[in-house]
Amino acid sequence: MRTLNPLASRTFGKLIKSMGGADHLRLNQGGEAIMPLSIERLTTGIDLVGGTFDIFSLSHYYEQNGDLVPDPDMTFAVSTTNQAVIIPLTFQNAIYYTRAIWHENDHWLINTRDQRDLTQFANTWLKNIRWQQNL
Repeated sequence: MRTLNPLASRTFGKLIKSMGGADHLRLNQGGEAIMPLSIERLTTGIDLVGGTFDIFSLSHYYEQNGDLVPDPDMTFAVSTTNQAVIIPLTFQNAIYYTRAIWHENDHWLINTRDQRDLTQFANTWLKNIRWQQNL
C-alpha cells in the first residue's frame, strides 16, 4: 500500500493543522484564478491495516447549472499515531469515480494499480495546492 511522499504529507499536515480542530475548512488564499479548497474530516478511528486512521476529503468544486461539481474530490486515510502516514483511498470528478481501497464484507480490499495511480496524482495535486494556497 502506497503513502504520500514527504512533501505531500507535510502539505496535508498543514491543511489539517489549519482546520484548528474543526471538522471542515474552506481555503481560498489563491485569489480569483484559483479554485478554493475544501477540507473535511469525514470520520475518525477507522481500523485499517493494523492501525487507526481518520478519513479526510480534499476537494475543489465548481458550479454548473446551480450544482457543485467536484474537480476533483479525493479521500485519504491519515494515521492517528503518525500523521506522515497518509493513504489515498478514492478519487472522483464529474465523470469518473474510482476506489483504490475499500471495506467490504468485514475485509479491506485494495486495487494496487489504482492505489498507485491515486498516490501519484495526490502527490502532484498537493504540490500544486501548496503553491496555490501559499502553504
